[in-house]
Amino acid sequence: MKVTTKKKGRKQVRAIDMDPRAVRDGVHAAIRLLAKIVAIFSEMEELSPDERLHSGGRLREDEADAMRAILSAAEKYESYFRPFAKRDGGKDDERFEAAPARNDLDRREALIELHHELEKVSARVDDTILVLGQRARDVVQPVYELSKSLSAADPEFKRLLTPATSFYAGGSRKAKRTAKAKNAAGSSNEDGA
Repeated sequence: MKVTTKKKGRKQVRAIDMDPRAVRDGVHAAIRLLAKIVAIFSEMEELSPDERLHSGGRLREDEADAMRAILSAAEKYESYFRPFAKRDGGKDDERFEAAPARNDLDRREALIELHHELEKVSARVDDTILVLGQRARDVVQPVYELSKSLSAADPEFKRLLTPATSFYAGGSRKAKRTAKAKNAAGSSNEDGA
């Protein structure tokens, strides 16, 4: 096991070198912590994939500042914006109130900081998953190549290898079907030209 640093007198072990049970336990502990994060904010919003795709909530860089300027001007000249009083999220339906939209921008800004931190963690988890997959493949791939030859001579070995040969042959068959379909489409396009 590789040791990276000491923290409070304990040796820190890299995730890729931890015992798999310790990783599983750590994952469960992290999921509990994520549930606590969600609980801090009561219930966070959850959009459908379509709502997420078409949301008008994606603001460009510095757009929130521009929106704050608009709100400040509207607040100063509130009488011009009374027609929006019922839609501004405020308490007074007769008066335009900028505070609710400004508060939404402030809440959004605070959550962006959390979002960026979670993205960093997510990227590190993704990177660790990739490193672990590559390390496993570096060992398994040459073993599998030799195993294919050995399975021809030993029926029991071949039986044990069946899930792997089915999986890898399935990908190969799919690739051949895709190539064949592309070739057929290409030749029919040439015939029709």
